[in-house]
Amino acid sequence: LAVDKSFSRGTSATRLHDLAQEYDFFFPSAFYYELFNNNPEGVRRSISGVDTFYRVDIPTSLRVETESRNPFQNIHSSVLEPNPSIRDEEWQPSSRERNSLENYKNNAVEPMTTFFTSLQETQALGFTPSELKAVSGSEYEFISLCEQLQDPFRIREIAKLANVREASSLDNSWLQFRVLQAWSLQGLVLQRQFPNLNNSIGRERLIHEILDLEYLILGLHLGALATKETSTKTPILSMAWKFQVLSPCALLLTC
Repeated sequence: LAVDKSFSRGTSATRLHDLAQEYDFFFPSAFYYELFNNNPEGVRRSISGVDTFYRVDIPTSLRVETESRNPFQNIHSSVLEPNPSIRDEEWQPSSRERNSLENYKNNAVEPMTTFFTSLQETQALGFTPSELKAVSGSEYEFISLCEQLQDPFRIREIAKLANVREASSLDNSWLQFRVLQAWSLQGLVLQRQFPNLNNSIGRERLIHEILDLEYLILGLHLGALATKETSTKTPILSMAWKFQVLSPCALLLTC
């Protein structure tokens, strides 16, 4: 079960303990970045009900998949436990942890921020100009466009245009398949909500959207996601909506 920060922080420790009897918890590297950039009280709340978990680094896992030329399957790495010192009221990230945060920011967050900021200058890969008219169309038209990302053929076409290795072999067993799904959907959502990203969306908001992609990708790959981001006011911005539109039969927990 991929667990995002909104769920780990907004769910009682008792509920998390109960869920841990049924599921293994998985966190992407984005969880660490968000966790250690939080205040001590926020950190304690985020891990209060977590006893053991698995960590998945999406970029590293993608490299393993690319080099092996096979779907990434080694999802169960060594089981981890939260560092007890994190629960201390005076806890602060160590110099090693701060360096890790800085490396993650420079190598993952900043490049993705640049990539998505430039989206308004390019066409979305794998869609014709005629299809992309739905981005500014009715909600029904836009949702129908997004649902096309469930189609393996569509994702393989996007992969070919992006020069992805093994593009013709991709299906939903590949982590790369889920990455392309999530990135493509995020691009469509941002283009609809913020036609000019540089003028419409704040940098911190964009970074939040980028970090959320890791939870979405991991949840899609596992087939199960726990999130409390379920806004009904702007549903196409919520994590739950994105997950369901890409994998409608997968497990989604929101409480």
